[in-house]
Parts: sequence; C-alpha cells; structure tokens
Amino acid sequence: MKNYSIGAERHSSDLLERSIEALEKFSKSYSPNNHPCPQIYLGICYERLSEVKDRRKNLKVAIKHFNDALKNYKINNSRYDYALIQMHLGNSYGDLSSVEDDKMNILKSSIDCYCNALKVYILMSSVMITL
Repeated sequence: MKNYSIGAERHSSDLLERSIEALEKFSKSYSPNNHPCPQIYLGICYERLSEVKDRRKNLKVAIKHFNDALKNYKINNSRYDYALIQMHLGNSYGDLSSVEDDKMNILKSSIDCYCNALKVYILMSSVMITL
C-alpha cells in the first residue's frame, strides 16, 4: 500500500508557494490602500502553508499579513472583512501558541481577536433584527 499523503503535502506546499509568489508580485504593483485584499489572501496562504512546513515562521508571516490588512479594514466600514481577518488572526495566534514558549500571551491575543470578530457578528445580527 502506497502512502500518498507525503506527495499531497508537497503538491499542496508547491501550490501555496506559487500562490504566495503571485500575490506578493500583485501586492507590490498596487497600493495597499487601494487593494488590501492581497494581504488577507497572503495571510491565508501562509496560515495554510504552516500546516505542511515551517510552522512557526509561516504563522508569524501570516499574522503580519493579517495585521497589515487590518490597517485598511475597520469595523465601521468593512464589517465582514474585519471579522474575517480577526477570525483568521485568532486562528493563527492559537496555532502559534502550540509552538511558542509564551503560550499565555499568545492565547490572550487569540482570544482578543475572536472577541473582536464576535463584536461584529453581534452588531450585524442586531441590525438584522431591527430590519
């Protein structure tokens, strides 16, 4: 019986790295204020890449990209995107806590991100109820 999971991980890693390369090229040619989406997608790619290689390094890069994206998405003007970024940021911090020594502070950051996302969902649901 052959083990295909190693080949699948390598293939997944290659695809993610190619996606990252394309997104980085795209993000360099446009102002982050006009096109902040690449930062979100870069964060997601690095978050996924951390599942197959260089966990600590790729999670830290993912967190950097999510934080960069948050500079352009505020709770008042892009609620859904803001909450989505906060959720991914919370996931990345949570995953990072499994490989870092400072687990409590990293988990606190993760919880803070989830709370920020929850504020948006509560706000959005209260708007829906009043309609």
